[in-house]
Amino acid sequence: MSLNGDLAIDRAATLREEFSAALKNAGAVIVDMNNVNSIDLSFIQLLYSASAEASRDKKTLSLTGTLSKDVRNMLETGGFCRHAPEDAAELETVLFDYHAVAERKVK
Repeated sequence: MSLNGDLAIDRAATLREEFSAALKNAGAVIVDMNNVNSIDLSFIQLLYSASAEASRDKKTLSLTGTLSKDVRNMLETGGFCRHAPEDAAELETVLFDYHAVAERKVK
């Protein structure tokens, strides 16, 4: 699943459908963040929700690519992590409560 541009509230409904369809049709979904310019709170919430959905359905959701400076800045200033890595694959290890949210939704 390749994302691009500015991932903000105006794209949230479409992105939610894309995440759900990808998770429905595959056991593992890899989200390519290489071409994402910026994100807002709605995308971060969507990412947490999609991760919880994947966990609930015993599937995996992972990120790949390089996070832009604007994306990393939003994650840090928004309080979602102390230091956002450039490598998107490392993001789930630094996001606060990322796995805890998924585990709560599974129970």
